[in-house]
Amino acid sequence: MLFIGVVFQSLISFFLASIFNLSALFFISFFAFVILNIEILSLFKGISGQNILILTIFELKNSLLADKSLLVLFLFWVFCIAISFILALLSPVNEPDAQGYHALRSLFWAKDGFISHFEIADIRCHSMPINSELFYVWILSLSKNDLGFGLLQFFSY
Repeated sequence: MLFIGVVFQSLISFFLASIFNLSALFFISFFAFVILNIEILSLFKGISGQNILILTIFELKNSLLADKSLLVLFLFWVFCIAISFILALLSPVNEPDAQGYHALRSLFWAKDGFISHFEIADIRCHSMPINSELFYVWILSLSKNDLGFGLLQFFSY
């Protein structure tokens, strides 16, 4: 939900900065809209994640209707994100360290049924958190294949 809120808030700020042709206005308007949203919702005792997203989407809709060229850019952005999501869902993982040890450790853990910290020469496996491997184990356990490994990179980006 935080990711969606940041994306929508960034779009509103981008549209406002592009209307006035001031790139410095992006950061100022980003924080100003966040404060405005919280202040408006506070008046109605309605500060929650869902209400923040609803108010942000409402402001985004008004910004898009103010300039029709921004609507075309927004639709192109949605198209690019959708294509990236589909590619991340269907393509194998391509991050070098994921190919080197994340995917392999996850395969062993899913096959063995428990998290076994076996000794290997790569020190990164012993010093880095295992969050990505746990995500990969979850995918392997549910789907029995590696489709969806790219989603971790997609959402982490």
